[in-house]
Amino acid sequence: MPYPNDQKSKKYLFIFLTWFLFSDSSYSITLNVSGWPISLGPQHSPSQPRPNDPLIGRLTCPTLTQLNLIKGISQPLLLKSIAIKPKAWTLSLNQEVRWWSGRHVSLVDLELFIRNQLPQVMKKQFLNVWQIPKYHLVLDHAQHRVHVNWDTSPPFGPYLFNDIPFYRSLTPNGFECAGKFKLSKSESHLMIATHQKSLSFKKIKVHTTPFLSVNTKAHLHFNFAQDYPANPWTRLPGEKISCGRPIDMPLISTILWNLDSPHAKNRTLRKALSLLIPRRSILRSTTANLGNLISGPFLKAHPGYHQGLRVLKFNPSKADHLLTQLGYIKNPQLKRLTPWGSSFTLKLRVSHLQPNVLTKIITDSFQSLGISISLTTDPDETVDGTLTGLFLPWPHGNLLPLLHSRSPKVNDLHSPNLGNLDDLLVDYAKSLTFEQPNFYLLKKIHKILYNTEPFSVIIQHRACMVPIKGFPKIPKILIRNPDWFLNLVLGSRATN
Repeated sequence: MPYPNDQKSKKYLFIFLTWFLFSDSSYSITLNVSGWPISLGPQHSPSQPRPNDPLIGRLTCPTLTQLNLIKGISQPLLLKSIAIKPKAWTLSLNQEVRWWSGRHVSLVDLELFIRNQLPQVMKKQFLNVWQIPKYHLVLDHAQHRVHVNWDTSPPFGPYLFNDIPFYRSLTPNGFECAGKFKLSKSESHLMIATHQKSLSFKKIKVHTTPFLSVNTKAHLHFNFAQDYPANPWTRLPGEKISCGRPIDMPLISTILWNLDSPHAKNRTLRKALSLLIPRRSILRSTTANLGNLISGPFLKAHPGYHQGLRVLKFNPSKADHLLTQLGYIKNPQLKRLTPWGSSFTLKLRVSHLQPNVLTKIITDSFQSLGISISLTTDPDETVDGTLTGLFLPWPHGNLLPLLHSRSPKVNDLHSPNLGNLDDLLVDYAKSLTFEQPNFYLLKKIHKILYNTEPFSVIIQHRACMVPIKGFPKIPKILIRNPDWFLNLVLGSRATN
């Protein structure tokens, strides 16, 4: 067939090609996501998404800057660029950034955010370990940038907003974020919508209630160990959960020791109790190996994780030896006594008293060496430790708000300065506010925590991503990449 040369044929050909190129059916498909933990970590406000959530927060409420662990640096995100001098910062705003309402973000918006958030960040993230010098903000509308001029050189850098979502308050109680994705809520789901042309999906529906793939063309599901049909009580010892795409989650099961307790304040005793935790058995029994064993409160994928520190192996004989050395000896009835002659009873706080596999394994293991266990759910009762789940500060790994001696008690974890831990926490937190964090400092923090055992990490949890519909192939997930979910959406096409 010859190429049409009359005007009418060219017109119809143009219309056909336009429809063919831009009417890809996948663009009209809604991606359904189920099983994702909506409450992933602490929130900055009751209804505000968290930027450390790669699915909801990272898409709908991004930050001015971000830490990219693949590159090992902090970098602008909503900002276009950052220039730093000893007594001045220049923050250039990307002119394409809009609020959810569609209005462009102005320099005045950026100015208000800096003024409002700087003291809050210094208090919440850094415990006011530094004083904020006096400063003046100058708006350069011609270059679309804000100059932060300091009276004296600040001890911190401009990347201290890495973990703070960029938003503005709306009256009476609302808020609005900036970026290419807008969030709306209902009782059954969160809806994430965008007009970005490069994405395979224009809407992402994150279900907060059970969801069945009926009349849907694209569905991703996230499973956790407790979601699988196999009951943890009835799993065989070697049984594993088959998962093609496991994803490391910044969540651990741990015992937070109360360092004010007469027993748990002793470092050697904490180490002995840690040797009584059968971590590998717990990993098999509670998660069917959908998890990981780590030696500290950092994911192995983090560049600050100390690879040379091995997870403590279950060693009852060594634990018995250490307890005996401390004066915690067994009586003829094989009950463990304290150095002052009373029965050694370890009091642990748990979330509930209903029997579960994790609590049973730990209590049975402690009792095997004659240690009596008392469980309580009372938040006001003085305990030796708390058996709990703990969200890790990902991706930055800033433990200063939790472990610094100036921090308030959190879950009974109160850490007086263990060696030079305070100094290292401050120095590492400071490095996070500059472009190049010092991950070597985090490895030193890891080593101190490993040697002093202020809390005993049991296991780290994973999720299993299950492509139910619309994803012919799922690439390997690199959680060091803050945009791993966005890249997944960019690189996938739903099949009809």
